[in-house]
Amino acid sequence: MNAITKQSTLSDSEVFSRAIAAANAIATVDELLATRSALSAHPDDWLTRRNFRSDSASFKALDRLSHYPVLTVSRLAEILDVSFKTASVAVDQLVDARILTERTGYARNRMFAANEALSIINRPFGAEPILPGNLDLAR
Repeated sequence: MNAITKQSTLSDSEVFSRAIAAANAIATVDELLATRSALSAHPDDWLTRRNFRSDSASFKALDRLSHYPVLTVSRLAEILDVSFKTASVAVDQLVDARILTERTGYARNRMFAANEALSIINRPFGAEPILPGNLDLAR
């Protein structure tokens, strides 16, 4: 720390503040990397829950759910560039495979969530991500 303060006009508290900011930036990057790594494991786990045709909308949705963990059928249709009906079938398949959960209880304008992806995204800062298969799917 003396080498830093001798070369600059920063006070000890400014040097300390910058060191804390740098440590926080490193922790944030580490958190981001842990989050991305955990999220990337989910599609592989999800593939084991059902036989997906490789050209199906439900199969294509698996890679997108980490980026869009809460969505509607219309939003999935837009993301995948498919019809509403095709997206609806995909959502039904993903619900049956316990990958998505319907959250509204409504018959129309339903919202669906990939709870496993949300548990990683919404976990407390610094907490270990919940890896695939370790989340209570009944939520």
